[in-house]
Amino acid sequence: SCVAQGFFVQLGIATPIFNAMLSIYYLLIIRYGWKEKDIKKVEKVFYFIPIVFALVTAFSALGLELLNNANLWCWIAPYPLSCKGSYRNN
Repeated sequence: SCVAQGFFVQLGIATPIFNAMLSIYYLLIIRYGWKEKDIKKVEKVFYFIPIVFALVTAFSALGLELLNNANLWCWIAPYPLSCKGSYRNN
């Protein structure tokens, strides 16, 4: 269904955020010379941020009924104005 597709598309937002965390990791290692012990202090945050952001936004969109047809796929989009007979558009 459109809701399921939108939910999983929103969960996929974790991928680019995780890539950003990897970029920060490489920056800290290569540019700033962080050692293994320094990285261990922030490693959990690098996993926590993308996973929590994706889960919170996906479940929030699901609970707020924000997952609708967004032209090319189903994602967070306004309720279609052409949809008549629902409690939102009469």
